[in-house]
Order: sequence, then structure tokens, then C-alpha cells
Amino acid sequence: MKMIKPYVIYGKQDCIYCDKARRLLKSHGYDFTYLQLDSDYTMDELWEKVKFTTYPQIFLYDYSIGGYTALQKSLEARKEQAQDESHNQW
Repeated sequence: MKMIKPYVIYGKQDCIYCDKARRLLKSHGYDFTYLQLDSDYTMDELWEKVKFTTYPQIFLYDYSIGGYTALQKSLEARKEQAQDESHNQW
């Protein structure tokens, strides 16, 4: 059975923020799938999912997060939520 990875990064060649998004998810220990423009998907296919203007485009369980900056904010919010939950247990 194929395991579904929560994050999907739609990237392209020579994209600094695509590389940064991969490193950021790895550093937080999240599994992800990286898809490369023109080998794994076409621009038209991605456009059908989300009307975008920048790369990368990042999805969490098929929900569009946005780009790299939005990913940073999302991960920070998840970290703060986890910290709040751990404080509330005591």
C-alpha cells in the first residue's frame, strides 16, 4: 500500500524557494512529495488546482497553503499550537 504524504510541493528547476521549502519540511521532520514542472505535472494541471503566480505551490492534504512564506507561517503556527497544547496538559 502506498503511503500518502501530507505535503506536496509543486516546484520547478532552478527555484531557490522550492529548494528552501524542501529543506524546511525536512528540518521539521515532515514527509512530502516533490513534483517537478514538465516531468511530473504541467503548468495547466497545476493551474486547474490553484490560480498561482509564484513557485513553489505547496499543498497540505490537497489544501493549498500557498508558497514558501505561507509554509513558514503554517509550520510556526503548528509549532505554537503544539506548545500550547503541551502547557495545557499540566
